Amino acid sequence: MKKFENRFVLKTATVTTLLCAGSFLATATAQDATTDGWDGNIELGFANATGNSENTTLGFRVDAKKIIDRTTHNVFGHANYTESEGIETQNNYGVGYQLDQKVSDRTYYFGRATYDNDQFSGFDYRVFAGGGLGYWIVDNETRKWKIDGGPGVRFSKTTAVVPGEDGVPLDAVPVPSVEETEFSAYAGSDFDWVIRDGVVFEHDLGLTYSESSSTLSTRFGLTTQLTERMSSGISYQIDYETDPPAGREDTDTLLKASLLFGF
Repeated sequence: MKKFENRFVLKTATVTTLLCAGSFLATATAQDATTDGWDGNIELGFANATGNSENTTLGFRVDAKKIIDRTTHNVFGHANYTESEGIETQNNYGVGYQLDQKVSDRTYYFGRATYDNDQFSGFDYRVFAGGGLGYWIVDNETRKWKIDGGPGVRFSKTTAVVPGEDGVPLDAVPVPSVEETEFSAYAGSDFDWVIRDGVVFEHDLGLTYSESSSTLSTRFGLTTQLTERMSSGISYQIDYETDPPAGREDTDTLLKASLLFGF
């Protein structure tokens, strides 16, 4: 138990150090700058069915940024929960922070930290901390596209398989939980296109490489503005794992309709 606690403290300290370093860098490079304020949206989705079938689905997503001079703070997170006939079938959440520091009109370097927890992925948690370089391929009023990538470290813990617990059959082969710390690398792409006034298409892609298994996530979204602060949105997300834990599928998909509240 003590060994696990020490490892957890080490992981937490690593992520915290990255975040604090980013905040310090931002303050040092823009101490006289005027803050433009936080800009982003909160996305909410809900569905509930009763009668012949009992289903509940909840979805939450937040994406916000704050620009101070040549520094951009990016905060993002998500949570999804589904219950069918009283049985939980989806339960995941994640949070992240990325600091972008411009070195020219199109080039920037970044520091990034993420935490993901998915009860049905075969992993209790996954943490990534790293940094690298980025480049704005397109940056105008109707289209914005940036790519970035660099090295990092990935911490992960697989879910133990215990016969008779959490719906696992009694005759299943027990599998112990495994913790890993690996060299990793991240590459990402973020594209936004204003098709016409009030209608925006977006595509986000992220690849996290590690020797044991790599993760590819891609998300397509289309939002339509309803009022000054509210929009409707539909999105489709694909998550692919190159080498998932035993008994788990390598691909998860999520199609979701939501309301978005801008700020």
